[in-house]
Amino acid sequence: MTDKHPFLNLDQRLLVMGSRHDVVLGSPAAIVCNLDNSGTGIKSKVVGVSIESAGFTHFIRNVPPKLTSLTFIAYNSDLYADGTEVQVFIDPAQYDIVSFAAALQAGFDAYAPGVITITVVAPPGKPQTISYQLTPGFAASGNGYITIQRGKNLARVMGVSRALGTFFVEQTAAKELFPLLYGEQCVYIYSKALTASRSSLAGHQVSDSVIGTIPVTVPFGFVQTVRMADAERPTVVYGVQTAAQLENIDMEFRDADRDLIDLSDGQGEIFCTVRLWLHAH
Repeated sequence: MTDKHPFLNLDQRLLVMGSRHDVVLGSPAAIVCNLDNSGTGIKSKVVGVSIESAGFTHFIRNVPPKLTSLTFIAYNSDLYADGTEVQVFIDPAQYDIVSFAAALQAGFDAYAPGVITITVVAPPGKPQTISYQLTPGFAASGNGYITIQRGKNLARVMGVSRALGTFFVEQTAAKELFPLLYGEQCVYIYSKALTASRSSLAGHQVSDSVIGTIPVTVPFGFVQTVRMADAERPTVVYGVQTAAQLENIDMEFRDADRDLIDLSDGQGEIFCTVRLWLHAH
């Protein structure tokens, strides 16, 4: 009868990596552990690896640094020539709908004064939205407008969907959007070492294999954890006779755009518990 759990006969070791442990963070949301380092105390060859659990502090801001700018194009304006591109900026932070509307209004007032009026609309019994309307000073003729393109910018947080493509704001009629203030819905764990991959994805020099997904279900500032299914079996098997021994374990916590999640200002922590199957030399 074939043994269904051959790795249970090998020595096993749990390795906890993260910002509160012995392994120092290599970057804001990446962990690298050198298994040859005497500090790990690992003297045997690693022949199998599985991810037991992982987590991070939910400090993923709904307006991270990569989404703080917005470019709009002005048309039929008394303030700008047709086709003029104007950039607006707000600070990266965690906002609610009221503070986001205020920050966005302040951003427009600072970089494009007299263009737009932003208000929170709160109809009884219905969700709050944000209303956008050009001010009369933008176009005396009353037919001026601006266009906003969705991309890796503030338009995503404002609620400009992919289906809209281009969002038009006019003086004659207010436009309403539901801002996307929930932040990231999940975080992906990548590992070049464990997937043995050096390929790139969407221009990012990262592994194209996701080894774990952490859904975000806790409020901002709380610790989000996940325990992987089938952790008693190796995620990656190298085999006793494998010529290339695993020397490093790396974990990268990335968002849906495959960018490292932002745990700046020392507020957040990340950790990962890895089970190693060891074979004596």
